[in-house]
Order: sequence, then C-alpha cells, then structure tokens
Amino acid sequence: SCNNSNDSVKVYSQCIGNSTELPEEECNAWQDFFLMTNGPQWKYCNDTLLTPCDCDTKFARVKCSDEKPSGKRITLIHAPYSSAGGSIPSTMENLKHLTYFEADCMGLNGTLPVNDVFIKGDCVLNDPLRESDCVSFGGRANSFSCPLPKGAAEHCYATCN
Repeated sequence: SCNNSNDSVKVYSQCIGNSTELPEEECNAWQDFFLMTNGPQWKYCNDTLLTPCDCDTKFARVKCSDEKPSGKRITLIHAPYSSAGGSIPSTMENLKHLTYFEADCMGLNGTLPVNDVFIKGDCVLNDPLRESDCVSFGGRANSFSCPLPKGAAEHCYATCN
C-alpha cells in the first residue's frame, strides 16, 4: 500500500493541562501537525504535543479561545521557524475555528490541506519579505505540491512545485 505523506499520524493521546477541554478532533489535529512537522525538533514549544494551549513564546504561539457556545478551540497557530521539514496533515481541516495560521520557514512540503483560513487569507506560508530571514533564523522555505487549495497562493504566499 502507498503511504501518503499527508496521512495523519493516528497515535493520539488526550490533551492535558490548559488543553484538556479542546474537542478530541482539534487535539488530534494539533498532535498530527506537531508530529508531522517534527515538533520535538522545534526550538520553541517543542514539548507541547499534549498541551498546545501552553505554547506561548515570542517566536511560537498557539491561542485557544474559550468562547460560548463553541467552547475551547484552537484559533491561532504560529509555528516556529525550523529546518526540520515535514508536511501539514489533512486533519488540519478539523480546526474549524482557526482564524490565523503561520508556518513560514519550516521546510514543509507535500499536499496543503483545505482550511478556511487559507480562503479568508489570514495566514503566512512563505512570506517573501522574510525570505532572507529564513536561513539566518535556522529555517527553510516551504514548497507544497500543486495544485494549492483556493486562496493559499493569493492570501498566504504559498508556493508549489
């Protein structure tokens, strides 16, 4: 059988601490993103596999809202620059309340999943203004597989090959 690089990892644990109240599908989507982008090798937030809501540094952040009636949800992901590589999992589609997503300079590839954040345009996947910063901060540019989801190139600076 073929192993698609965008398949989810599927080894889940319950989120803990400040992240306990996240819905299971959001906790699982975070775990997939963390593991498929080599989170344990990140310089910042490399210990947040089960505690995404605790990732809050100057260079990496996950914001979890606790608004009624939806409850606790992941609304923002700003992943750190990294040269660890990897891909964005298809389970990112489960982050329905994500309003901002930044995964610039991570050396990511593969198929970019569909997510409303790409259509609405509050995201950064390859910022041309920061291209020179990528290497100096230890990161690599992303290059996803074509075709890109609607809006990803126009709104998020995503590039594909």
